[in-house]
Amino acid sequence: MLVYRILDKLDRLLQPLRVCWWFRFSPAWKHVVSNGRFHVVHPQRIHCAGRMHINPSCYLNATGRILFGKDVVLSYGVKILSTGLDLAFPCRTTAPHIDKEVVIEDNVWIGVGAIVLPGVRIGRNAVVSAGAVVIGDVPRNAVVAGNPARVIQFTSVQ
Repeated sequence: MLVYRILDKLDRLLQPLRVCWWFRFSPAWKHVVSNGRFHVVHPQRIHCAGRMHINPSCYLNATGRILFGKDVVLSYGVKILSTGLDLAFPCRTTAPHIDKEVVIEDNVWIGVGAIVLPGVRIGRNAVVSAGAVVIGDVPRNAVVAGNPARVIQFTSVQ
């Protein structure tokens, strides 16, 4: 048990270094700009197509893979998860994880504290408002808000 605690603490200490190394030297992160610290699980499973801006305190869990288009902005405290528990499993304590790809297309802005859950596709030119919980696909040019996120209007951006 002591060995596991030591390994866990060591892993927690090394995680920022692994992310920092990946962020600095991986071609996938070449066009990413960050204003501060953010947390990434499995950075090798994230693909960025072009310019991207990540604000502080974001959490990206790419166990199931995350694909970002060009000109994506993640505001403060955004959480993107590509893994979750299988709710159909009878025993909640031993339920297996299900990994699903998250796709965020070009020119998307995700507002402060928004949460994007596994298997979601956010269409081009979409805006996810602050605090929204995205559980389903977001159409192109849509502005979504709420928990769960619903379309409240469409933008005229082409």
